[in-house]
Amino acid sequence: MEISWLIPASVETYVERERLRAIYDGILSKFLGDKYQLAVTGAAGAGKTVLMDYLAGDAHRADYKPPGTSQAIGHGRVPTKGKRIALSVIPGQDRRPRLEAMDEIFGSNRPVAGVIRVVSNGFITSRSSVSRQNLITRGVSTLKQYREHQRDLELEDLDQTLHEMRRSLRTHRKPAWLIVAVAKCDLYSDDLHDAKCYYSPEGEGQFVERLQKFLEQVGSDNFRWEACPVSAWLEHFEWNQETAGARILPPQRDLLLHQFRQLLGEYCER
Repeated sequence: MEISWLIPASVETYVERERLRAIYDGILSKFLGDKYQLAVTGAAGAGKTVLMDYLAGDAHRADYKPPGTSQAIGHGRVPTKGKRIALSVIPGQDRRPRLEAMDEIFGSNRPVAGVIRVVSNGFITSRSSVSRQNLITRGVSTLKQYREHQRDLELEDLDQTLHEMRRSLRTHRKPAWLIVAVAKCDLYSDDLHDAKCYYSPEGEGQFVERLQKFLEQVGSDNFRWEACPVSAWLEHFEWNQETAGARILPPQRDLLLHQFRQLLGEYCER
């Protein structure tokens, strides 16, 4: 499918969101088995678990609150008519739980069919006040500097994930694809073109170079990738008293989620 990098102008109601979800369920139910296993990866604070909760439908409850830092593999299901996609979220912090999760997901005899790679264009949520103050002391004082710093760290995290995926591909010829979920786009809706240039296969830069090199190594017959803008929990982002505001409405967020689900359904179909 052709990915749109424009924020939807529609302001559909909750009823329309439910209609779109029903369409999505119908698409997936035609193609998927009971347990189509996918991995969700990304840096700590990128929004992996929140995105999973929205894809699974859990986050649309009135009492939903985003979870804190994950210390173990998170599990979720994207419901369909009698079938399901199983999602395993790998912790983002570079500690023992993450390494163990990587080994379980990519080193086992039950390899995942695909990977959702969650990025957030530098808007990584840092929940540690000590870490935040250390960065400011080191000169990462503006929001622009913070985002550049986080995108550099994101590349290191991507390298580690691609290393694990190579291991799995050598043994099992899986995962067969990766979708880059360009999340939190409500915070940079005016700059989606720049995000597309940085994260999508049509773009250029270090992120794209790493994935294109990976594609050359494993072969286009064995692997494919795409990028898609998406948004989940809508909230402002603050760094050192500088704020970026959420610029889209919940119905627009829902339509972006719908587009992402459609892409996910097409990749699971192939």
